[in-house]
Amino acid sequence: MAIVPKCCACASHGPTNQYAKPNDQLLSSISLYGNAKSKPMALSLPEEPKKVRIGSVKASVCSSTETIESKASFYSNSTYEESTSGSIQFGLLMENLNEIVESLGSKELELLERDILQQIKRLGALKLFHEGLYQNVASTPSLDSNILQLEVPLEKPKDKVKIVRSGKSQERKLKRIEATHKRAIERKSFILKSQKCHQRIISFGWRSMNHYTSKEESEFSEGVKVASKLERIREAIEKETGQPVCYNDWAKAANIDTRTLSQLLVHGSYCTDQLVQCTRPLVIHLVRKFRGIGIAPDDLLQAATFGVLKGAEKFDIKKGCKFSTYIRYWIRKAIFEEIAHNSRIFRMSVRAESMVRKIEKAQRELHFSLGRYPKDEETAKFTGFPLASVRLARRCSRSVRSLDQSVGHGLRLKLKDIIPDRSVEGHSSIDKKKLKDGLLFILEELNPREKQIIALRYGLNDGTCKSLEEVGKHFSLTKECIRKIEKGAIAKLRKDDIKGNLIMFLN
Repeated sequence: MAIVPKCCACASHGPTNQYAKPNDQLLSSISLYGNAKSKPMALSLPEEPKKVRIGSVKASVCSSTETIESKASFYSNSTYEESTSGSIQFGLLMENLNEIVESLGSKELELLERDILQQIKRLGALKLFHEGLYQNVASTPSLDSNILQLEVPLEKPKDKVKIVRSGKSQERKLKRIEATHKRAIERKSFILKSQKCHQRIISFGWRSMNHYTSKEESEFSEGVKVASKLERIREAIEKETGQPVCYNDWAKAANIDTRTLSQLLVHGSYCTDQLVQCTRPLVIHLVRKFRGIGIAPDDLLQAATFGVLKGAEKFDIKKGCKFSTYIRYWIRKAIFEEIAHNSRIFRMSVRAESMVRKIEKAQRELHFSLGRYPKDEETAKFTGFPLASVRLARRCSRSVRSLDQSVGHGLRLKLKDIIPDRSVEGHSSIDKKKLKDGLLFILEELNPREKQIIALRYGLNDGTCKSLEEVGKHFSLTKECIRKIEKGAIAKLRKDDIKGNLIMFLN
């Protein structure tokens, strides 16, 4: 083990405190760091060393370290010439310390070494002590360098003493920076929260925000039950009388006073608000599964909220079921009713809507497995529903879309801009009209009877062609006579100067 020089002196021959006087001599010797002109003191060792009292040694070390601290500033201003004489005295001290080391046990030396270094380190003078020790040892020729093997590496002395800062100012600066950064993050999160409040509530995900226990939820449901019961009493009175009911009549019908009625209504309103708030995340979580079915998310949220209140009226904690588990059924039921009533052009029952959804799901599965759209017979066989029900579901599965809905990405087009108008005539209808006008124009070259016979035979008036017999009855002529008149009229129309008006249609 490396031996560190011990800052102690020779012991006295006193009976009670054997090393009390050498400790005073030790202080005088150590003070050589600050006063290099002091004379060396003669040190003597006892012939038979006794056990060292660690407590007294610690006390002497504390006093010695205080002396080191007081002399440190003076030592920093001393010159190299003054330190030379101090080095000689320090060498004498180390020679006497060697004899003390030989007389003391190794265990006491270790304890003494540790106590001295701890006290010097506590005062912040450990580096200064090592610098002075290095300077004196380097200038002492008679000192063995193997003795001074310190735990901390020695450094060469500098002209000026380097001030070691505690680092507390740097810690305070870092704390201020962290506090500023934390406040900036909190301010940014507050801005983001305020911005999200203006967005659709459906954009928020599922978050566990229910801070109420099952007992509190059951109490809220009881308050909702009482308030709904009072509302039913009021509706019954208004339906019976046909007039708005006053507070006194309402309280009398409920067998309570007006003050109690007011308190119950206020408590019921409070319970309703709390239930709506605590079940809001669950409602949003369930509504998100029904997006894109032709109903606005806000309408689904409203329907689901009514389902929560309806379920709260029927909730009974004695059944052993949690309120959040029980309320899921009523939320889903309210959503299905809203979809069945408002998702299509015509209103369907909940049972029919459920059947249509099952058939549509089966068609998607068959399309994925077969790689093609399934036939109605295959869907009926797969689902077990009648063929008529499958065909009805296929006709009912057409969703309603708004004509103002945007089409494409980045295009300023709406659905009504690309749907053709059936009421406007196309090119073929225009050509037919022009042909009819041209035929009526060339018929003016015929006499009135020929013109009328041609119009009846080819249906130029009402679009219905007449037979020779029907035309003959109209003119009181035979069929052969009508045929000859028709043949002569056609021959007139085949002339080049007449049929030139229809050359564009003949080509």
